[in-house]
Amino acid sequence: MGDIPVRYLGGAGGKPRVPGVLVVESSGVAFRLRQKTPLSWAWGDVRRLSFDDPGRTKVNLPALLGFGMLAVGARKAFSLLVVSTGDGDVFFETEYPIGTWRSVAPRIPNDVPEAAGKVFVEGAAVDAAVDGGDVLAQLEKLGQLRDAGVLTEQEFAAKKAELLNRL
Repeated sequence: MGDIPVRYLGGAGGKPRVPGVLVVESSGVAFRLRQKTPLSWAWGDVRRLSFDDPGRTKVNLPALLGFGMLAVGARKAFSLLVVSTGDGDVFFETEYPIGTWRSVAPRIPNDVPEAAGKVFVEGAAVDAAVDGGDVLAQLEKLGQLRDAGVLTEQEFAAKKAELLNRL
């Protein structure tokens, strides 16, 4: 899956606001600082890996004081990343906005099958990403069901939109 640049915010031990990377791999999830791995969880211990919108954006205080309302327009969006285990939740902040995770998170179960059913974006479980050929085949089947009168035009349109959003 790759490394996700994060800042550790707290949870089960450690010092808050520590920059590092969160690594998602077949063995589990790990928080790494340079070459050290102070926190790691096997997939068997992970209940959820969730990406959430904290509902706010960051404003640089010196910029706000110096530039006033212009600084508000330059706010940076970010996401909250939570690793939930039986021992509790561990919180991380990532500079990627939630929209990034809506498209990227479905790749995690593709790349790491052990993560299936454990990845969430804004409270909703994500499925593995669907390749274009699979979507085309499903659209053809939906069209056949619509033509046979099994699906209404509205049901077909809703399902078609859902499939196209998964690409």
